[in-house]
Amino acid sequence: MSTEESWTATECAAAWNISESTWRAYVSTGRAPAPLPGYDESRRRRWSSVAVQAWQRPGQGRRTDLSSPAAGDASPQE
Repeated sequence: MSTEESWTATECAAAWNISESTWRAYVSTGRAPAPLPGYDESRRRRWSSVAVQAWQRPGQGRRTDLSSPAAGDASPQE
């Protein structure tokens, strides 16, 4: 029997300070650890806390404000 802690999707999302829907999106696209086999007594999926903590979160998207003229990246107009 394993003594490793397991977390719900809510707990996984809280650990990374993201919404549960973002966590579920990462899982459904294979960018987050797979859930442990089976379900808990409340019929919820669970994840290894060790795997979730070791996970490398994907990038948060491209910042569009860095390439705007207000950011100073625009060529000067002559």
